[in-house]
Amino acid sequence: MLFSHPADFTPVCTTEFLAFTERYEDFKKLGVELIGLSVDSIYSHIAWMRDIKEHYGVEIP
Repeated sequence: MLFSHPADFTPVCTTEFLAFTERYEDFKKLGVELIGLSVDSIYSHIAWMRDIKEHYGVEIP
């Protein structure tokens, strides 16, 4: 499943990523691969994933 978000570090995008993470195993069992798309740089993505892990204790697969 391809999904996109307008920018890293936005409140709505963060909650959407957290929701996908909660359902990740369900998608995996169905043979669905989750792919996120954004215009932000790889460095922004890495920083955002670290921020999510630090603040929410969730690792984005």
